[in-house]
Amino acid sequence: MHLPVPFIDAFIARHGEEEFFSYSDCFRDPAPVSIRINTLKWSERLPNEPVPWAANGYYFDARPEFACDPLWHSGVYYVQEASSMLIAQAFQALELETSHPRVLDLCGAPGGKATHLATLLDGHGLLVANEVIRSRTSVLLENLRKWGYPNILVTGNDPADFGKRTPGFFDVVVVDAPCSGEGLFRKNPGAAQEWSLQNVALCAERQKRIVSDIWPAIKPGGYLIYSTCTFNALENETNIQWLMDKEGAVSVNLHVPEAWNFTTEGIQGLYGYHLYPHKVKGEGFFIAVVRKTNGDVRKLSAKKDLRTMNLISKKVLSPEVLFMDDFALVEVGKQVYAMIPRLLGDTDYLRSNLNVIFQGLGIGMISQGLLVPDHDFFCSPFCSPEYFPDYVMSADEALAFVSKGLFLPGGLDRGVRYRARYRGVVTGGFKYMGNRVNTSFPGNWRLRKKCSLTENIL
Repeated sequence: MHLPVPFIDAFIARHGEEEFFSYSDCFRDPAPVSIRINTLKWSERLPNEPVPWAANGYYFDARPEFACDPLWHSGVYYVQEASSMLIAQAFQALELETSHPRVLDLCGAPGGKATHLATLLDGHGLLVANEVIRSRTSVLLENLRKWGYPNILVTGNDPADFGKRTPGFFDVVVVDAPCSGEGLFRKNPGAAQEWSLQNVALCAERQKRIVSDIWPAIKPGGYLIYSTCTFNALENETNIQWLMDKEGAVSVNLHVPEAWNFTTEGIQGLYGYHLYPHKVKGEGFFIAVVRKTNGDVRKLSAKKDLRTMNLISKKVLSPEVLFMDDFALVEVGKQVYAMIPRLLGDTDYLRSNLNVIFQGLGIGMISQGLLVPDHDFFCSPFCSPEYFPDYVMSADEALAFVSKGLFLPGGLDRGVRYRARYRGVVTGGFKYMGNRVNTSFPGNWRLRKKCSLTENIL
C-alpha cells in the first residue's frame, strides 16, 4: 500500500511516528469480515466472535460466498463493516422524549445503517431512509424490503428539502456524510489513490452544507448522529465544533468502554470517537452526537383525511385476514401497502412534502377484486401463517429460486400460490402452474453468478 505523502505527514503530525507505523502495519492483514443478524427473521445466536458494540453483529475468520446463501437473499443478515455498527451505541445513548421517535437516515444507501436503525426501533416510531442519488436508491430500497420492517419510508430528496419542507419534524437525524475515505484505505486501495488535501477540504465544505441544510428538520431536543469513514479533524471534530458554535448544539457523551480501544481527541466539551483499524477489529470510522437546543416543533394537523393515498375498505380487503398484527391498507396508484395505523398521518404529511418512493410493507395489487400478492408480502414475518400454504425447499431448490436456475417442484395443486421456505425462513412465493411456476422473486435481485454449492453461513 502506497499512502499519499501529505496523508502520512498529517497522520504523524497528529499521532506521532510510532502510531503511524502501528497503523501502517495493519495493511498486512486482510480487512475483517462481519455480519449483522436480522432478529425479525432469525432468533438464534451464532458461535462466532461477537462485535462488542453491536448486539447482533458477528465476525468471520474468512469471507464466505455470501451470494451463494439463500438466507442472505432472504434478508436474514446484512454484511456490514463492524465499525459502522457503532450506530447502535450512539442511538441507545440518546435520551429520547418519545417511545415512538421519527428517525431520518439522510444518506441511506446502500442500507447498512438504515437496516440497523430499523432493528433498533423494532417497529416503534418511523424510519425515513433517504438517498438523493437515484442509482443508489434502488439498492437501499432492496435491502430495506428484504429486512421486512413495516415502519419505514424510502425517499429520494436533497438534504435541503427536509430543512425547508419538514422543519422540526424529526427526533433523530443520522448523517453518514460523504467523505475523503481515509478509513477505507485498507479495504479499498483505490480510495488512497483518489485522496488529496484539496479533496479533504472539498468534503469538509460539502459536509457543512449537508448538516446546515438538514439542521432545521430536527426538532428542539432532538439529535444529530454524525459519522464519517475518515480520520482528519477537518471533516470530523472541526465540523462538529463549527455546528456547536453556529447553532448552540450540545455534544453528547456516548460513555464508550475503554476496553473497546476507541480514540478521542480530548477537545473540551466535544465528544468525538475515532475507530482506527490498528486498534479495533474494523475499518476507520468517526462518530459524534449533538443535541439541538433551539428551533420549533412541527405539529401536524389533527385531521384524519388522507390526501395522498386511499384507505382501502375492509370490505374490499381485510387486514385481519392478511396479517397477525394490526395494519391499515392503503392504495397509492395501483400499489397496495400495509401501514401501521398510527403512522398514516405522518406518512401522508411526508408524501405531501417529499419524494416518497416506498412505504410500509408492499402487499401487491387488487385485480378483479382479488389480491395479486407482492414478494414482500410472501416474505413478511407479519403475514398470517394460514394465508399461504408452505412449501419447504431443499438447498438446491432455494439456490435455484433466488437465481436463474430451474425451480420446478412437483405434486402441488395447480393454480395455488405457495410460500417458499428454506431453513424455516420465507424466501418468497410462487404460483404452481403444473409445468412451470411463477415466482415472486424480483428479476433484478436474482443471483447472476454461478454457485457450485449452497453456502450454509449461519
